[in-house]
Amino acid sequence: MIRRGESGGKITDIQSALWHLGYPLPRWGIDGFWGDESHQALEQWALDRSFEVLDAVELFVFDTLIEESRSFRKLLSTHDIKDVRSQTDPTVIKGRNNFSHIDTIVLHQMACKDS
Repeated sequence: MIRRGESGGKITDIQSALWHLGYPLPRWGIDGFWGDESHQALEQWALDRSFEVLDAVELFVFDTLIEESRSFRKLLSTHDIKDVRSQTDPTVIKGRNNFSHIDTIVLHQMACKDS
């Protein structure tokens, strides 16, 4: 189980998986610390999949999340899709993007612009 206040490499992996799946961590980013922001992102991920997450989270929930993230990244790598999120630093993303023109919306919470 993982509880609020814990830290370490496993937490970093979980936060990274949430971020890659489009669940932002706008204030603290991928910092390796399991706090309210990380827990709220996980709760939203779980809600989107119709299951509930309690305060102490079982490890199988995280394993499911990480496997989904791996599958998503593998799908991206096998198609001619450019994931622009990989060009940003997830620890400093705040507020809205300043795109002057968005010509394509691809997948969940991803905006693309012409290069």
